[in-house]
Amino acid sequence: MPRHTVGALMLGLALALTAGSAQALPPRQESIGLPGLPKDPDPAEVKDARAALRPVDPAKKAAATGLDRVVWPKAGSAEVAVSASPSLRTTRAAGPSPAVRARPGGIPVTVAPVKHRTTAAADTAPSKIKISSLGHEAARKWGSAALLTVQRADGGEKAADVELSLNYAEFADGAGGAYGSRLQLMQLPACAATASGPDPSCTAAPKPIRFENDSAQQTLTARVAAVPSAAGSAGAVYAVAAGDASAKGDYKATSLAPSASWSVAASSGGFSWDYPIRTIPTPGGLTPTVGFGYSSQSADGRTAATNNQGSWIGEGFSYEPGYIERSYKPCSEDGQKTSAE
Repeated sequence: MPRHTVGALMLGLALALTAGSAQALPPRQESIGLPGLPKDPDPAEVKDARAALRPVDPAKKAAATGLDRVVWPKAGSAEVAVSASPSLRTTRAAGPSPAVRARPGGIPVTVAPVKHRTTAAADTAPSKIKISSLGHEAARKWGSAALLTVQRADGGEKAADVELSLNYAEFADGAGGAYGSRLQLMQLPACAATASGPDPSCTAAPKPIRFENDSAQQTLTARVAAVPSAAGSAGAVYAVAAGDASAKGDYKATSLAPSASWSVAASSGGFSWDYPIRTIPTPGGLTPTVGFGYSSQSADGRTAATNNQGSWIGEGFSYEPGYIERSYKPCSEDGQKTSAE
């Protein structure tokens, strides 16, 4: 074989082997990334997060968890100078009257003159009065929180009216049921100042007087008579006592509408009674009907030889709330004919 033919054959074989072993190069790393994103992004910074605290419930914060400390009135008296100027108001909205404060027996008291319709009545208005507290022990025997007497201390010989206002903040929580708002002023007979409670010698019933209880300011205000302080003059005793009602409610029985139904079978004499129970509304209106039922015939015929155990409600009562049952079916009945499960 000529030499140039052998050379050409070897060159062809070399080219064929080189082409058969050649492989495509992988694309460069930059071509895999998503457009618009950095090549090597930094990891996100992570830190512990705390949930925001819930706001304070104003109703829970304002709810009373206990009664305040009670300081009952003590025995004591104080003289108060009453302003000679007439009252500046005829209603509460017109502003306060001229008044002087005192603390007989520890009770803050305000005294103000009343507006008289005649000049003669205005001339007899006291310039100074003496208010005495008989103490809580004496008041408790009369079912009251405090007993007060009002006398003239200016030497006047006629009884005259003044406006008396006392603050009951220190014993507003003397009992439950909004005790302070139920306080009222009652007029007792003069013998209550010396008698140790109601007895045959002092049996007059308490007389209600017109008063105003300001539960926001915790004050009682009423028009009372200041009697002369001369020997032998008998004046009324004013009791601070709790009533059974106030602006916050009362203790009267609520009117109850009949909510149950009953029937009697004339032939058998069986008595049936049903009492429905209110249930909580549910979305979609799927509210169950719940109620207690009684039948006198359910207890008929029971003897010592039968099971006489009553229901958990009581003998003759029944309560059938129903039940929810969960069952399963084989897969062959659920469209999978070849399954044995």
